[in-house]
Amino acid sequence: MSGLELLGSGREADVYRLDGERALRRYRDGYDVAQEAEIMAYVGAFGYPVPTVYDVDGPDLVMELLDGPTMAAALEAADLELPAGATMLADLHDRLHALPARSPDRDGDRVIHLDLHPENVLLVARGPVVIDWRNATDGPPDFDLALSAIKKIRTGGVIVNGTSRWRNDQMPYGGVKDSGLGREGPKFSIRDMTEERFFVLN
Repeated sequence: MSGLELLGSGREADVYRLDGERALRRYRDGYDVAQEAEIMAYVGAFGYPVPTVYDVDGPDLVMELLDGPTMAAALEAADLELPAGATMLADLHDRLHALPARSPDRDGDRVIHLDLHPENVLLVARGPVVIDWRNATDGPPDFDLALSAIKKIRTGGVIVNGTSRWRNDQMPYGGVKDSGLGREGPKFSIRDMTEERFFVLN
């Protein structure tokens, strides 16, 4: 946007500085932020740490300008020790899942973020603040924990509510970190053992 300082860009939105106290987050796909702002206001009313929302207009969300690194950046820079970061993140999950669902249709439902990981926690003077509420909804807390973990675990496969004995041969397990080269499953194994060539016949 002309005349505004770009503070950062994520997968879906750009963030600009409006002034010394406010920031504008604009979704590039035109997503209507009304529901996101509503959830932020709802959890904020219970004292949960979210940015203050000032205005909403289509894909534009005007909110509190926060000054501080993400938890991920603080961990990488060793400004925050891993045990302290893990405790902080677990506490943020616990506090969120203690809040009642906005429209409890099923027993056990709570407000869930679905993307609560170190990159979506800003460390500011008043403490950690959770950002990026686009995917937030009501649902089971365990699903929130599982999905947040899955997004950050670098592995060839993750099984939730099951055991490691479950498998689907069509799925690409392996091939990540210490699991070595190649992936399990007939399709992927055959490809790894095949020397692919192409030829042109005129």
